[in-house]
Amino acid sequence: MTTHVKTQLLCTQTTEKILEKTVKKILFRFNSVLDNKEITVIKDKNSDDIYCIYNIYKEDDPSKRIQYLPNTILIQRKRGTNTFYTINALNRLIWLLNDGKPNPKYRVNWDNYSDKFLLLKNNDLHKINIVIQKVYSKKTKENYLDNVKKVFI
Repeated sequence: MTTHVKTQLLCTQTTEKILEKTVKKILFRFNSVLDNKEITVIKDKNSDDIYCIYNIYKEDDPSKRIQYLPNTILIQRKRGTNTFYTINALNRLIWLLNDGKPNPKYRVNWDNYSDKFLLLKNNDLHKINIVIQKVYSKKTKENYLDNVKKVFI
């Protein structure tokens, strides 16, 4: 019997100045992150905001609550268009596109949001133009895990 492993896609906002430290904290907190592919670092083309995006394994046991890092949110991804979004941002987008009416069956034309991160900030929908800045994969894992403990000493 095949077991289906559940994952959660997380996004941790950081800055260029503390990017390396943030990646190390992610690896330290979630040591299975890179077993689950990679950490992708995306940058807002119009600001200094940087986001680390990564999957973690989700616990089925509710008593084992996951302790997220500060400035971390749960997000979704539409693969075909490389669109990242929160559920709240998607709901707001549909509300705006559908004349202020919610509609769970509304079909979003994802091509209009290619290479974007849809995010709510102060209840306003932000369509952030993103570019992939860096990808940390298993190939670089050892380099970062060797130094992880130094961050916390």
